[in-house]
Amino acid sequence: DHAFRVIYCEKGIEALDIIDCATITQDELASALTTLIPAGLKALMLNYCGRCFGTKAVDAIVSACNNGACNLFALSIGGAYLLNDADISRLIGAVSLSLTSIELKACHQIGPLACNAIATNFEKSLSGLTELALEEIPLKKHDLMTIASSNA
Repeated sequence: DHAFRVIYCEKGIEALDIIDCATITQDELASALTTLIPAGLKALMLNYCGRCFGTKAVDAIVSACNNGACNLFALSIGGAYLLNDADISRLIGAVSLSLTSIELKACHQIGPLACNAIATNFEKSLSGLTELALEEIPLKKHDLMTIASSNA
C-alpha cells in the first residue's frame, strides 16, 4: 500500500503495471491517475483491480483526457467488478484518439455499450486499434459482431 503511494506520487511514469491491486482503494487510484495521466502516463495495466477500478478511476482518466492531457496507448484491466458498461464506454470514447491496445479480462459488467464504443470510436480513429483482447467477458455474439463489422 505504501509502495503504491510512493510510486504514483512520482511524475514522469510512463507505465503503471500493478499485478495485484487488492489493497488499493478507489480514491487512491483515482488520485494517482489524476496525477499520472496529465504527466504522460502511456500504459495502464492493472490486474485484480476489483475494488479500485470503477467510476472514480474512469472519471479521473476522462477528465484528464477532456483537458487534452491524454497519451494513453495501452489499457489492460483485469478483474474490475466495479467497472460497468457505461463507464468503460465513456473511457473508450475519451482515450480513443491515442489508444491502440485494449485488454479487458473478467470485467463482468461489460456488455453491448462497450462493444458499440469500440466499434464507433475506432472506426474513425486516426491511430487505430491494433490489439483487442476480451477475456471472460459475458458478451453475446451480436455484441462481438458489432465490433467485427466496424473497421476497428
